[in-house]
Amino acid sequence: MGSPSLILLFPPAGTAQATLTIENENGEHAIRWNAAADQAWLQLSATSGTTPSQVRVRYAGGGQPSMASGTITLTSPDLPGQTMRAVVEVIPASR
Repeated sequence: MGSPSLILLFPPAGTAQATLTIENENGEHAIRWNAAADQAWLQLSATSGTTPSQVRVRYAGGGQPSMASGTITLTSPDLPGQTMRAVVEVIPASR
């Protein structure tokens, strides 16, 4: 349902956002989806929709980040019991 399953963000290098693609393997039938982030610094441009979709994932922690990890969980009322997760890693500037 979602890809990539690992998202790396490098805010000091200017990469404070990435795109998460949400699609259905059966492109003939759209499915509804919901997304939730488990960290306050992890912002999503949308938390629900239908496939195919693209969601901007953004680091919104402000300041110089330290190493951080969060998870985006994708579910669908059309696919009960199926869950996908994408891990988001924030990489701080080299010291």
